Amino acid sequence: MSIIKDINVSLRELAGYSKAYIPLFSEELVTADIDAVKEAMTSSERVRVFRKRNWLFRSLFIGFEPLVNQSQKGLILYPGAFVAPKAYSPITRTLAEHGYYAAVTTPPLELSLTDVDLADDVKRFWRNEVDVWALAGHSLGGMVAAAYANEHVKPEEQLRGLVMLASYPSERSGFLEGDVSDDPFTVTSIYGTVDGLTTLDEIDKAKPLLPPTTKYVPIEGGNHTQFYYANKLQEGDNQPEISREKQQQIIRQNILMVLESL
Repeated sequence: MSIIKDINVSLRELAGYSKAYIPLFSEELVTADIDAVKEAMTSSERVRVFRKRNWLFRSLFIGFEPLVNQSQKGLILYPGAFVAPKAYSPITRTLAEHGYYAAVTTPPLELSLTDVDLADDVKRFWRNEVDVWALAGHSLGGMVAAAYANEHVKPEEQLRGLVMLASYPSERSGFLEGDVSDDPFTVTSIYGTVDGLTTLDEIDKAKPLLPPTTKYVPIEGGNHTQFYYANKLQEGDNQPEISREKQQQIIRQNILMVLESL
């Protein structure tokens, strides 16, 4: 598919996210807390962790399947640009521990813009297990998630929620007034107050692009990097004023609240 054509984002709009394109070497991002990531990526009696590939052996997503207390709800997370998808595994693992199906997409070049429709593969895989879906996206991944949601908020799609993580929609992928009025749809925007990449001003200016019922969750002292697991501060970001554990706890609690409400 033509990414620029199908999600209708201009180069000017993408430029606002260029700050999040660095660093380029994503494996470096998860090495410092590799134990936490390894633990989240390891199957147990409660959660099965796997990597789904297509017949060409291309990776499509990392799946976290609950083995006990399964809910018929699921969440699909689009990673930030050039961030290793497994860096978000502690978040998605927690969702599966609570009985929700969860997946992190694994786009080519670790850039969600290269395959906007990876959520389709996740939904097909668990089509018999999940009746209601929510999307989430961090940074540029949030813009992609919003673009996908804007095209798929239809009764037959079973998409009922969107969580923006340190992100905001582009001018052409936002929700126009009335877009989500016919079906129940929940939007939550979670952001850090000291984020150096997705700033408070950008969050505020993008509010007209989201439904008026959007819930905004500021994380006091939270930054951009602590939305995933990294061994160093992402270039251009500010030092956090709270621990990563505290920021992650707030993120997970609010995503769980979204899933519970669907």
